[in-house]
Amino acid sequence: MRGYRIDMPHSAYCNVQRATCNMQHATCNVQHATCDVRHTAIRIANRLRGALRESLEEEERAPTTN
Repeated sequence: MRGYRIDMPHSAYCNVQRATCNMQHATCNVQHATCDVRHTAIRIANRLRGALRESLEEEERAPTTN
């Protein structure tokens, strides 16, 4: 529909354009939410990795008892 105007009243044309923009914004919002989830998952994984590394280092430093 970009760059192409069919013969319709101006208000109807604007409504179609507005609806198209709203759908595009909704798509972007979903993409942003997807990125937010991905970033959160990465942060959680990094925290878990750090906690595991710390735990393993503590275990290595601890004296062994038999």
